[in-house]
Amino acid sequence: MVLKVVCLILAVIATANAVVFSKCDQDPEAVKVVIDNCNDNYCEVKRSQPAKMEVTFKTAKQATELTGTIHALINGVWIPWPMGAAGKVCRNLSKGQCPVAENTEATYAVSIKVPFVAPVGTKTVVQIRISDQDKTVVACTRIPVLVAA
Repeated sequence: MVLKVVCLILAVIATANAVVFSKCDQDPEAVKVVIDNCNDNYCEVKRSQPAKMEVTFKTAKQATELTGTIHALINGVWIPWPMGAAGKVCRNLSKGQCPVAENTEATYAVSIKVPFVAPVGTKTVVQIRISDQDKTVVACTRIPVLVAA
């Protein structure tokens, strides 16, 4: 009985941080995506506060350099998000290191700040794409988000 209760609690905790993410068109998908404050429908991000994300991906070939880009779908148009140093994936790996060997998993940890001007209640899709030194997409994922105060 105690084991069942513990398993149920762990399942609830895992679901609380589960991300409903989808593949980007023809690009390879991420192995795993973790973002705080997610439910079955969207991930809630707060204005003027960092939104922390971890994207685990697997390389198809050796990657000596990796770049991360983030776009938000606003009124049907993909708008690029300024990344700065956070776009340098090799500097922001929480698991693995560059060069990343072929068929190896690595985890990109990135934190972006949602601008204060983002209207509360806005629902959109955020796309995170990781590309290698040859501009080949290594992983791409889309995440539904809701802007909160």
